[in-house]
Amino acid sequence: MSIGVPIKVLHEAEGHIVTCETNTGEVYRGKLIEAEDNMNCQVLQNHSKDTALEPTTRIIPP
Repeated sequence: MSIGVPIKVLHEAEGHIVTCETNTGEVYRGKLIEAEDNMNCQVLQNHSKDTALEPTTRIIPP
């Protein structure tokens, strides 16, 4: 099974500042360190727009 264009673009964004929005509407912005084919993302120095751009320490998916 081959990966699609959105996954390829996600991998190309590694090392750049990105904005990620979760299914629940939370928005995070930071440097994309690693992205997996299932769209799991590791982001450093992230800020959440829901908390007035206060730094968050770690995001753990359910």
